Amino acid sequence: MTNKNFFESITLGTTITEEQAQKAQELLASLLKSEASRAEKRAEKKSADLPLIKKVVEFLHTKESATASEIAEAIGVTTSKATVLAKQVEGVVIGEGRNGNRVVKTYSLK
Repeated sequence: MTNKNFFESITLGTTITEEQAQKAQELLASLLKSEASRAEKRAEKKSADLPLIKKVVEFLHTKESATASEIAEAIGVTTSKATVLAKQVEGVVIGEGRNGNRVVKTYSLK
């Protein structure tokens, strides 16, 4: 049974056959496997980011507030990565500051 046939029969409200029940179990198993894989990858990334998050906290303790570019320069990552890391810091306060004519987000521990 193809996915298309399976979903069509379900949406038409036909009685569920043994074949459809088996297909549903296969799809569920596939979904759970991919979900577990994604969770694993997220956990690996988070554990890899922990040392960097600690560096962000240490840097923010030395300044009243800092922009993502200042954090990035201090810990040696890209500005995008610094933004992500700063948002993961527990207790971080996100404010606004000025960089010339531009309004930028600032991060502080208050």
